[in-house]
Amino acid sequence: MKKKSNRAIAFLLAIVMCLALMPVGSAGAVGDAMSMDSVKKLLNAEKLYPQKTGYVELDEMLEALAAPYAGKDTYTRIKAMYDWAVNNIDYSWDGYSQDYAPAYDCFTLTYPLTYETGLPEAYPKDMIYRAYHMLTARTGVCYDWGILFAVMARYVGIESYVHTGILRIGDWTGHHGWTELKLGGKNYIFDGQQDWRSKQNYGSIIYDHFGIPMSSSWRFSQETAANTLRDASLLPVTAERVRTANVTVHSSRSGQVEGGGVCLWGEETTLTSASELPVVGWYSADGALLSTEPEYTIVPKENMTVYALFEGDLFLDIGADAWYLDDVMEAAERGLAGGTSLAHFEPEGKMNRAMFATVLYRAEGGEATAEPAPLEDVKPGTWYTDAVNWAYESGVAYGVSETKFAPLANVTREQAATMMVRYVESRGISVAAEEADFADAARISDYARETLAKAQKMGLLSGYEDGTVRPQNTITRAEGVTLLMNTVRFLEAA
Repeated sequence: MKKKSNRAIAFLLAIVMCLALMPVGSAGAVGDAMSMDSVKKLLNAEKLYPQKTGYVELDEMLEALAAPYAGKDTYTRIKAMYDWAVNNIDYSWDGYSQDYAPAYDCFTLTYPLTYETGLPEAYPKDMIYRAYHMLTARTGVCYDWGILFAVMARYVGIESYVHTGILRIGDWTGHHGWTELKLGGKNYIFDGQQDWRSKQNYGSIIYDHFGIPMSSSWRFSQETAANTLRDASLLPVTAERVRTANVTVHSSRSGQVEGGGVCLWGEETTLTSASELPVVGWYSADGALLSTEPEYTIVPKENMTVYALFEGDLFLDIGADAWYLDDVMEAAERGLAGGTSLAHFEPEGKMNRAMFATVLYRAEGGEATAEPAPLEDVKPGTWYTDAVNWAYESGVAYGVSETKFAPLANVTREQAATMMVRYVESRGISVAAEEADFADAARISDYARETLAKAQKMGLLSGYEDGTVRPQNTITRAEGVTLLMNTVRFLEAA
């Protein structure tokens, strides 16, 4: 009698220990899932619409999981994905800033994944990051299991969603997330996280949450509003995903281009003039010449930008209403100033000391010779050597020290005006002036006070609309060319 009593106590203790070790939210097989044969029949009756995520790293991992089952029936492929998620993921709130349900919006991890340019998005980024986390870190909570299997099922080609709501198991009730597959027009629950919990007790997957009809399950209560919004964020697997590329075309001021916009990926599209003027050059975003034909045919395999230069226009980046248009055009036609590329002027680009010496040298004719200046940073054979030597010898420009010219240093407005006045005076022309009439004249450096006053009086340099001259600002290319042309016209008039 005593042996029987001890055995009974031991048996009861074993049951208590099993119950104590059972994860929260699991009560073993609950019996509301369909038979595996019924699930198999439903899955194999579905027409598949495989849907890639579009994220290269994630799709490669999904393909690796699916590849061993290529050619198998849908049931076998879906079940293999489900088994992997149940067998390889552990429950953990790692990656979350809170560790309790329903804090699903507290997932904090992001990943630098590569997206296929031009492919319409099928998933919100949130789902992509969680699915990738599950496949790499192999941890997550119920909501993440729901997301991962939804992504897996869609990859195979089954319409699926991740839903949240309330789950009831015996006396236990709690917030939960799961996957639902649409089969035969109805939703069925596939809850990998709950089957993972059952597996902890039984040692293998018993599939008691594999194919539960949503319409007949009293244990799963939907959060209808949240789930409807979440479902709408997913592109249906039946939707056609046409890969496209955006072809942006910028025209020079005198014409317009026909073509471009949203184009089919990898298919020919032709750009041509939409006006009577012909296009004389097609350029890339970095200024490289692409074609000199009136029409340009491309096969876009990425988003791209093309620039069209029309007949009569010298630069692509100067609008018809630019205040410096006439000065830049005249300077270019005279050979005094060029662009930064074959088709770009970069009016807002900065001018350096070597550039400014060069435009003055060109104004002088570009042929004057001079002895090498005693400047250590002006080496023989550079594009600016002759110009700097000439400017130094003629007194137009001095070094920043006895041995340095700083050719690549930016030029301020007061420095540029000073060089121009010295250039005018080197031609034997001078005017008398004492003080410049600018609102910020007090900011002019001592060495430039007289030269800026002369520049203003000669009409070489004018102030801004607010009356300031902003002497310490670096001069832009547009401002520099305008100053140059004002100087050239002054000399011609004189």
